Amino acid sequence: MTFPPFLFGALILLRSGSFTLLTNMSDSQAMSCISQGERNLFAGMRTVFRSIGTAIASYATGILLASKHYTMPFLFTAAIILVGYAFFLIWVRPLFLAQVKEARPYLT
Repeated sequence: MTFPPFLFGALILLRSGSFTLLTNMSDSQAMSCISQGERNLFAGMRTVFRSIGTAIASYATGILLASKHYTMPFLFTAAIILVGYAFFLIWVRPLFLAQVKEARPYLT
């Protein structure tokens, strides 16, 4: 049984759109937590580290696919997404909640 190409294309578009939405929302929230004077530094560091991560992931995926480990890139991606989510819950989310509490004390 083969996977229908139109369904694969629709799922890829849905995945790409949802990750773009998530990235834009998290970048916006992160920028709001940073003081005005440090935003340029944050934007530069975010771009550099994102580019480095993309380069490393592309290289590692190429090595895995060349060695015929076709499921490993997906497993590594799932693991990295889970680690990123845990990082968000443990360190980033408390910062967002503290900022909301400070900006709107009537909500607490």
